[in-house]
Amino acid sequence: MKLIAVITLVIILSGCLHKVSLEMFPTTKSAIDYKKINATQVDRNANLKYGGKQEFCFLNEYKSTEEELIKIIRNVVESDGFKPKHFSYQEDVLIFEKGLSAQAWKSMMGVYYDIREDKNEVEIYVLYQMTQDITGSFEFNYSEVIGQNIRQSLSILNK
Repeated sequence: MKLIAVITLVIILSGCLHKVSLEMFPTTKSAIDYKKINATQVDRNANLKYGGKQEFCFLNEYKSTEEELIKIIRNVVESDGFKPKHFSYQEDVLIFEKGLSAQAWKSMMGVYYDIREDKNEVEIYVLYQMTQDITGSFEFNYSEVIGQNIRQSLSILNK
């Protein structure tokens, strides 16, 4: 009986469709093609149930400092249970990690930003990836949820 349970557990653990790692995330904002992502994100995010990758990109008014933006991003993402994994302020990227949850064995979220001081705006790209098994993932765009929460915090700050 124990042998069957162990075999079942091994099959489940090895049956991941998509395994996430830090190497799957760009290490700099210059690797992000914001224009292309904006043009194709509706189609890409149409069927999320069996995809381990979700993306969301948006442009927002921004009249504050980079430090304030980083604080907002960290507050939003960390309040959702993620822990810092890799931050590069010179490259405008913050990557977070979350262990086991109801939806994933492991998940990671990268937030990339491009502050355009001459236009008082910021472009933000949120990339969510997860180690996914055969049960599937969210049927909604989790990166968009996080992105909208960041957008809302920015709107409050800009008032």
